[in-house]
Amino acid sequence: MKQKIISFFSGRNGMDSLAKALIFPALIIMLISGFINIIWVKYTLLAISLAGLTIGYYRIFSRNLYSRRKENFAFCEYFRIIKLKFKDRKTHRYYRCPMCRAWQRVPKNRGSIKITCRVCKHKFDKTT
Repeated sequence: MKQKIISFFSGRNGMDSLAKALIFPALIIMLISGFINIIWVKYTLLAISLAGLTIGYYRIFSRNLYSRRKENFAFCEYFRIIKLKFKDRKTHRYYRCPMCRAWQRVPKNRGSIKITCRVCKHKFDKTT
């Protein structure tokens, strides 16, 4: 039996960060909907949680590893930037380059400055 489970899951994506971020909140929403007596709110929350569970389990059992890893990398990168922005919120500002969309970190309270993108070397003006 153990060998069948191992062979079933070989070549599948498995539980990654994005799947966890879909499934665990969906389970919490489903639990909350059990305590609500307003019918349309209850069924709306159940539909949202069912959608999260469906997408999460689709990601876990998917064999398209390249696409799932690409999606997970984009998700992790997005939250890495949010974490950095929160950590540096008192000392730095983050701007996106208008040409290549790369994030640029600049110190706060410097007035109007010219920012040079580290990726594409494009120069643009911003006020910190």
